[in-house]
Amino acid sequence: MSQINVTTIRNRTGGAPNLDQGIVVGAAATFSGNVSVGGTLTYEDVTNIDSVGIVTARTGIKVLAGGINAVGVVTATSFIGPTNVPAGQTGTVTLAASDAGKHVAATGTVTLGTGIFAVGDAVTIWNNSAGAITITLSAVTCYNAADATTGNRTLGARGLATILCVAANTYVISGSGLT
Repeated sequence: MSQINVTTIRNRTGGAPNLDQGIVVGAAATFSGNVSVGGTLTYEDVTNIDSVGIVTARTGIKVLAGGINAVGVVTATSFIGPTNVPAGQTGTVTLAASDAGKHVAATGTVTLGTGIFAVGDAVTIWNNSAGAITITLSAVTCYNAADATTGNRTLGARGLATILCVAANTYVISGSGLT
């Protein structure tokens, strides 16, 4: 099959070629400039897509650099990665370094002591009871994100609070049902 040069077609017709009947390419195609597609581009092995808008992938999307910043709804038929935050301690709890990044289902007092977490570590506490529980601070400073006050906190029934370590033995707490 011989090659067709669009520049040759333009020169013969005196203007831009009219290709509104479509083009069927049965061999490799080489483009020396950018390619713009106004409709739907379908091809199973397309790589290096810079997409703004909706992306539909048949077998997955591999992100090599920069991560994904998704705004809106993300729907997937499967997901590889952590599916939930692993559970930490339950019941009456004295927080430990192993609770970092986990949730604690407490039914009694939760105690936060010194030297437990590193800066950036966080733990989420869920009050898994019908009554209030106390989050007791033992020689640490914990600021309430709502009003910057410090001191022990009360977490209401079925309330949820997250504690974030911001400096050595200094924390910030926020949540729903927290006083």
